[in-house]
Amino acid sequence: MRKMNTVMKSIFTSIKTDRDTGLPFEPVDNMTEIPIPEETRHQRFMSIAESEPFGPVDAAEALGIEPAAVTLEKLTQHDSIEETSKSSSTKTSKLSFFAPVLEGERTAFRFTDAKVGEVGYRYGASKDDRRHARKVKYQPSGKMVWA
Repeated sequence: MRKMNTVMKSIFTSIKTDRDTGLPFEPVDNMTEIPIPEETRHQRFMSIAESEPFGPVDAAEALGIEPAAVTLEKLTQHDSIEETSKSSSTKTSKLSFFAPVLEGERTAFRFTDAKVGEVGYRYGASKDDRRHARKVKYQPSGKMVWA
């Protein structure tokens, strides 16, 4: 217990005070003077009825941020560099994609046949953990359990 006492005293600072006045011998930092960010002073809880619809747009509005759909739309649009260099007053936005879009295609993805050796390399052995392939154990009472 004494060892724990010495360890705890070294971790936590103790304020030595005068017995008569109760005032500390050395000046102590006032913790109320530490600045608190304004963003942390607002309550983040809202009372909402279960029957009331509450979606991501409502959550963004409650938190004071823009919805994800608006952010994604801003990310996919950018100003044309040539036109902004020519005239800053006329701005046109051009839609950009992360992957090339093929004209005349009805789907975004297409499955193609490929051989394993040509496409990539499979690491490790396949794990057949379906129920019919699992090992079975029997308890002394005769109950079957999956191993």
